[in-house]
Amino acid sequence: MTNPSTQRYSTLRYWIQGVACVVALSLCCTLSADEPVEATITTSPEKHVVSWFLIGGSSATPEDRYVGWDLRQSGWGKFVFMRVRPGLEGGIRRVLLHNPFGHELPNNTMAFDGSLNADEQGHDWLVEGFVEAWKPVVEGRWSGGDPVEVICYLGRLDEAPGFEALKDASDEEGYQARAWASVALPLAAGMSIAVDSSADLPENHPGFRFIRDLRDSGVRVYVEARPDTNKPHLHNWPMISVESFWERSDPTRHADARGMERDAHSHGEVIQLFTERKLTPAIAQEKLAQGYSVAAQLNHEIWQANKLNRWLNPQ
Repeated sequence: MTNPSTQRYSTLRYWIQGVACVVALSLCCTLSADEPVEATITTSPEKHVVSWFLIGGSSATPEDRYVGWDLRQSGWGKFVFMRVRPGLEGGIRRVLLHNPFGHELPNNTMAFDGSLNADEQGHDWLVEGFVEAWKPVVEGRWSGGDPVEVICYLGRLDEAPGFEALKDASDEEGYQARAWASVALPLAAGMSIAVDSSADLPENHPGFRFIRDLRDSGVRVYVEARPDTNKPHLHNWPMISVESFWERSDPTRHADARGMERDAHSHGEVIQLFTERKLTPAIAQEKLAQGYSVAAQLNHEIWQANKLNRWLNPQ
């Protein structure tokens, strides 16, 4: 018998919309679920420069789930128009939306079910208007009709209280239902999904079964960060990693590193996220030449340069 607590979520209406949009998702995203990326780095470098927006963690206020950007007052529509649109008009075609529903766990730990937690705690301003604001971005309203991939970076599927209780109770059906409900809003907007710390998931973990099923449904799914050599079931997935961690976990550079060796011809895309040092055009060019994609807080730089290609190739 299904646990009654898993049968109804206040955002379930968006889950239904999300399932309906999965079929169209691979058509509207910049990259489909299994499209190789290396060949496009030289022909379409703009596909490998990602504009990063940190939402949960942008404020020190726990009452707002650590979300800044004046989102409580202005809402998602104004955020997209004022913060995201200028970069799109300047040539950005990929956006990394990091922890959009905030968090309440200690040590900035993000939970995968952040949208459900925010809704259940009465933070309507984080969930209402989300789809209406972001779906036009994906569909190309401010990018001249070009589709835009928006990667919704969510928290952990392990160590999240809402999932651990279901896992401990061996409630597979409840676990999977909560996981699908957690991605309802992003899927309804046509987004890809990234999962924090998912490179640690064992193959027999219900969290891995979920991301595998999500990918098999046609959604592009990213794991974070570099899987260890003993997790081959994750080696061919698209990956997002903080740049410094990716370098430190490289076994070809550090004898104590346990990360897999990367072969750009057989493994998925790797997006290196710049959180510690500034991403300059020269560094971006170097990373692209090595077969990586790059992500950073770029909107101001793109706005100043007027166009992405002018920023990437300064005179």
